[in-house]
Amino acid sequence: MRALCSSLLQLIKNVILIAVFAYPITFIIQLLVGNSLFSSYNLLLIHYVQHYGSWLILFTATLIIAHSNENQIALMEKIRENHYLLEVQRWAATSFISPTHLYYLFSPPTAVTSDQKSNAYDPFYIKVVNDFRDRVYSHIIPSHTIPLHKPNMIQIIGKPMTTYLFKHILNIVLVISVIIFWNIPYLSSWYNLILFFIIYPTLKMTDFIIAFCYIQPTSVYKKIENQFHTTEPYISWNQLDSNSDFGQTILFSWKADSDKRQRDHNQLHSLSQHKIDYNSPGISCYPYPEKEHSYFESKENSYSNFNEIIAMPVISNHKNNVIPFTKRNKKI
Repeated sequence: MRALCSSLLQLIKNVILIAVFAYPITFIIQLLVGNSLFSSYNLLLIHYVQHYGSWLILFTATLIIAHSNENQIALMEKIRENHYLLEVQRWAATSFISPTHLYYLFSPPTAVTSDQKSNAYDPFYIKVVNDFRDRVYSHIIPSHTIPLHKPNMIQIIGKPMTTYLFKHILNIVLVISVIIFWNIPYLSSWYNLILFFIIYPTLKMTDFIIAFCYIQPTSVYKKIENQFHTTEPYISWNQLDSNSDFGQTILFSWKADSDKRQRDHNQLHSLSQHKIDYNSPGISCYPYPEKEHSYFESKENSYSNFNEIIAMPVISNHKNNVIPFTKRNKKI
């Protein structure tokens, strides 16, 4: 869709440029030769502008809006963040980490787009790690033994985006009401221009639908079930110490994400890939607050010497919540 819009916009641009450059050329030819080429061309332009100018403006504006995907990206990021925050919040009063939070620590999320710059500096995983640091060693007395209910779609969308959708729906209703009330003739210039105020909010709502379908926030529940073999694993914060099997997995994932972000940073700035200095602003801080100094600057605190992580099954107090960990034979 984006490629098609780019091609059509380029075609319109070329046609407009040809029309503009032809104007002085036909004038010079008529002046030198003495024919009526410029006069005929001028009448032709006036005819097309009067009859099709508003349609051209409407079509071009629509293509420009459809071509830009920045709004879709912002919506995707906001929907994903809303869902994550709601999941963390519903487990906050318990002694267990949110399964969504733990899943993102085990499988660091990438940017919603595939371009290298976005993935090198995407802030979402940084927030996930910072939230973990702020809570992992906090001694909070739980007030609930089970989490709150899962958020519904309206909560995930959030109040600002609900208002956003309602505003555009209201715009469409108002414009249609004006067309009907004033009995504006179909295909008139005024009708064509007013039609833009229907197409614009429609495209904006389409952006939202595409963003929501692409992110599919509730799909993370299925991923959690596939990884932990239960719908909602009850993993206490006490089990997430840096020396535990869970902690080692979190560090393993963090290290892999940091390496990738640094490589992307180096490629974007044409830096050497042989000697890597971990100085990218896209790298999150060390997941555990007892390591306040940089992991990459401290060999004695490096966990790169361990060759394998042998994870024992962790059995929670809840039925069917056995979290099997497979043996990892990976050297970092």
